[in-house]
Amino acid sequence: MLLLLWILLAVAHAETSNDVNLSVDWESFLKRSDLIWEWNISNNNTRPPRGWWGMAFTGNGILGAMVTSDEAPLVVGVGRTDVVDDRLPGTAHAQGSAKCDVERLPIGDFHVNTKGTVISGYMRLDLYRARVIGTLTTNEGKVNFTVFTHALSDINALQVMAFDGESVDITWVPKQGNTSWPSSCHNYVPNPPLQTNCSTDSCTTTQSLLSGATYATVYKTISQQREGNTVITMFSSTIGPHPGQTTASQKASDLVTTATQQGWERLVTSHESWWNSYYPQSFISLTDLQMESFYWATIYKMGSGTRGNIPPPSFGVLDHTGPWFYPSKTCCPLFNWDMNVMVTFWVFPTSNRHNLNDAFVRWISSKQVHTGLVSNVPEEFRSDSLAAPHNIAGFFASSYQPVEPPEYVSNLLWTLVDLWNQYRFTMNNTVLELFYPLLRGAVHHHLHLATEGKDGYLHFEPTMSPEYPSEYIGEGDTTYQLSLFKWGLRTLIKACKLLGKKCPDTDLRPYVEALQKAPPYAVSNEAVGHGGGLMVAKNLSFATSHRHFSHLLPCWNLGELDWGNAHDEEMSLCRKSLLNWVNIRTPDNLNAWDAFSYAGASSFYSRCHQGNEAYDQLRTLFKYTWPNYSTLNNTMSFPWAMQPNTFQGEGTYDPVEGPSHGDPTMETPLAMASAIQDMMLFSDDNVTGTFRVFWGTPTTLKEVYFFNLLAAGGFSVSASRKDGKTQWVSINPSALSDCTVFVDGFDSAQEISVNPTGALSRINKDGSIVLKIPNKQTVLLYQGIPPNTTITPTIGDGNSNWWGEH
Repeated sequence: MLLLLWILLAVAHAETSNDVNLSVDWESFLKRSDLIWEWNISNNNTRPPRGWWGMAFTGNGILGAMVTSDEAPLVVGVGRTDVVDDRLPGTAHAQGSAKCDVERLPIGDFHVNTKGTVISGYMRLDLYRARVIGTLTTNEGKVNFTVFTHALSDINALQVMAFDGESVDITWVPKQGNTSWPSSCHNYVPNPPLQTNCSTDSCTTTQSLLSGATYATVYKTISQQREGNTVITMFSSTIGPHPGQTTASQKASDLVTTATQQGWERLVTSHESWWNSYYPQSFISLTDLQMESFYWATIYKMGSGTRGNIPPPSFGVLDHTGPWFYPSKTCCPLFNWDMNVMVTFWVFPTSNRHNLNDAFVRWISSKQVHTGLVSNVPEEFRSDSLAAPHNIAGFFASSYQPVEPPEYVSNLLWTLVDLWNQYRFTMNNTVLELFYPLLRGAVHHHLHLATEGKDGYLHFEPTMSPEYPSEYIGEGDTTYQLSLFKWGLRTLIKACKLLGKKCPDTDLRPYVEALQKAPPYAVSNEAVGHGGGLMVAKNLSFATSHRHFSHLLPCWNLGELDWGNAHDEEMSLCRKSLLNWVNIRTPDNLNAWDAFSYAGASSFYSRCHQGNEAYDQLRTLFKYTWPNYSTLNNTMSFPWAMQPNTFQGEGTYDPVEGPSHGDPTMETPLAMASAIQDMMLFSDDNVTGTFRVFWGTPTTLKEVYFFNLLAAGGFSVSASRKDGKTQWVSINPSALSDCTVFVDGFDSAQEISVNPTGALSRINKDGSIVLKIPNKQTVLLYQGIPPNTTITPTIGDGNSNWWGEH
């Protein structure tokens, strides 16, 4: 019997397949993450979806639709990312402010009015089919509706069916294309009045800009009878500014004509085909269905909000409202360069949807952005230097004034970390070639600003740390600036060696010498909660609670401090600095943090191998989802609360909606999705090919599975974890063959099996597994009997369809 058992085990090992089988009924799986709205006028605890914060949304990377019940029973608002003004620096009417010169402009809404009065409503954001469906019940009958933005064509489609005695009409309500911030724009000259021309079943609205460019919306309605009920189908297209008066309207008209000829069913088929191939690119599932649903709503948001093949000037890149611009007094209608831009793009590489992030790559490396980056540095540095704005800017990245102390000057370097990660995860040399000149220009700007002191170190004069109270500025060598300077130098040297003969720098010694002369970071010996750890700058401890984590960049995001060893001095410093940032808050100033602070803290804790703390930070964010925001001492509220549609409001008190609805923003939810990924898989910041599996996974999550997430070096990673124990990890290389893997959840007393055995180089004392993978084979790590490597969704905690309002 023992001999037979040994033989069976040997055969099992010999026949172990490393292939991971993803077994997911995508329609059924995504259905539990759909966002649902339900309301009834007789129930004061429900309300129709209102505003940017309550809308359902569709999009195709440039064109979007926002579905609410604002000014009518059903409103379909139109948004388009590249509908911006073009009062560029030096042109007539330019005021030197992004909110007045290159701001996002409103387009208009379609109002669906019913004969009867709405009694109740139901609306569902169907993730699988990327559409919004719903029913309005009135005192006269019912109206069913469907809205989608075609995945491959700039068409918004709306279909409504009235029955049981109800009838509807659809009205186009265009909006004049002027700034939404007139109080900030002195002597603002409005754009010419919009023009609308209609025939029996179609309308064309054109909005000219002062430059002479024009954007346009064209729509056509088709009314039919179906089983005695009236069905109205409407196709509309909005095209961004083009030179002259007719180009945009003709493009929009052609698209609407084509859509009409194809018909509803054919459009639905091609639309859904794109989305059905989009979702399976990677997969995660976890017991916490509120968190899982949020993640998949974000994946939907990414596919709706950006694409890698959009033309300039937007290139399809995500600004802070995406294709869903909602006219308001938002702080950040475009790009805010002190943190918001950077965190927007963290989620893309690990999600293995880097093709979407090509929009960011093409935009940041474009000629139009390069022109802006050059204009941002003082004139005497423009021959070799680049800088990003220190404030809000548009698609042309111009700050309208030189970027120099005491403003923070290092924003371009931090933004380029995202571009560097796009290279590290894909190992695409084209990205590296685009990255190098940008990094070189940003580094040269810093070299111009550095002065060698008597101590032999290069020093920087005092600059502000992003949004840290401006009355506290320190004595120079701001940690934000110094850490990015060091990272820039180190990465420039590394990138040049990777480029080989294509590197334009034949002599790296100036960069090596500058790196050697970079001073150490200022460190405070004060206790945690009193300014201990990394300081903001020389002679300036982090002693005032604040939402930004820019002083922590040496530890996290840049990898300038190596804290892979739990007993290492640098690890101790990073942990102390994190704890000081977290614990310096008091019950009276908890809202000194913003939502992105919790997302950042979660990712940081994952890197600290503290999964429960990482999870708790995200749970705090979900706890403060509108309308369940907290009020402290009857005086403090959380204006940054997460919104029921997975968007976020930041920083202001809305006089109508109250403190829960601040400025419309979307970068924090993207950072939150990245933090969810980090709990499962993250790549070390400083070494390509080193990554950690389940390093930040909490003990409270009974089941966590992921498939085909991407690690730096081009490794596709899949893994399974149940009841706190890792079942197996699969690693599939596409670029590099050598990697170092840390895995949490394996039994330290049990041997780790590696299949194929020849891929194992060694297992280090710290538990890291060093692999040299031959012939790009898939490697499987496990313990005990070879596992079943089929991934299915978790059963979950029963908390499905959490998002929406119902």
